[in-house]
Amino acid sequence: MDGAGLLTALARSRPMVAYTALWNVTGHPAASVPAGHGADGLPLAVQLVGRSDDEVTVLRVAAQLEAARPWAERRPQLSAS
Repeated sequence: MDGAGLLTALARSRPMVAYTALWNVTGHPAASVPAGHGADGLPLAVQLVGRSDDEVTVLRVAAQLEAARPWAERRPQLSAS
């Protein structure tokens, strides 16, 4: 978005921050954790949101989810169409 004005940059980034902007404004810690793949092969995720100034709990729950559903080595199947 180099060279884009403020309003243009905000408009372009809106789809990427639609679910996080509220937490950024309120100061609540949040994390998006991979949670497998859907029937269509696309990745799924869960968004965790904690109490204000409680990053530790969000990180602990994220670590528990990752331990229960490891994702780092998983890749979606690619199809050549």
